[in-house]
Amino acid sequence: MTNHQLCMKRDSMTVQTITDWGVLDTEQVKILLYPSYRVAQRRLQRLAEAKRIKRCDFTMPYSYYVDKPDNIVKRLQENWVRIWIIKGLRSWEQMVSYDYKTFTVKNTATGIVREMCVFDIAVPSIEKIR
Repeated sequence: MTNHQLCMKRDSMTVQTITDWGVLDTEQVKILLYPSYRVAQRRLQRLAEAKRIKRCDFTMPYSYYVDKPDNIVKRLQENWVRIWIIKGLRSWEQMVSYDYKTFTVKNTATGIVREMCVFDIAVPSIEKIR
């Protein structure tokens, strides 16, 4: 596969991940998909210029979305919890579902499924901050 094909595939994965997660900032996208922060910044900027994603520039680092969620700051915090959970899974564990209130993890070796709760994060709305 050529570098151009790899970039196109990763760009499609980036747009799909942002669509699925609602909103992600540059650092979150880097952790999930890119080898370096600078590469993530450059690709996200190009995707925004091509209008495949939209950029929210009142957060630092910039946040990206396809359809604007109700509370960007809260969704970003919830996504940090989701990333922490995903990165903390053992090699024999697989996330089955995640809905911002509960998540289900399956132990692929034993078949045991466990469900856990994510506590609600109280965040003031961005309108109150401005």
